[in-house]
Amino acid sequence: MRKKIPTRILRLLGSKGTMEILLELQESPKHFNELAESVRVSQRPISPRTLNRRLRELESAHLVSREVLPSRPPRTLYRISEKGTKTLNRVLGLQQ
Repeated sequence: MRKKIPTRILRLLGSKGTMEILLELQESPKHFNELAESVRVSQRPISPRTLNRRLRELESAHLVSREVLPSRPPRTLYRISEKGTKTLNRVLGLQQ
């Protein structure tokens, strides 16, 4: 029997920008500004404020991990987690 995706995760996946963020992070880990640039030019652009909110929600759901790099000024690197990859693949599988 397959595990169900929790309703909270499904709601988050349906939120503006979430799929674009996960797809970008699936390609490679990215800094906030790199993500902001890539989702800004996407079909559904999102503001930096919304991007920040989505990243926090994705991190809280354990779909994305966040690493603060020791530099001046501090830089943050985001990467998709194993759970995020599995969830993304399951959602993309529904499209087929």
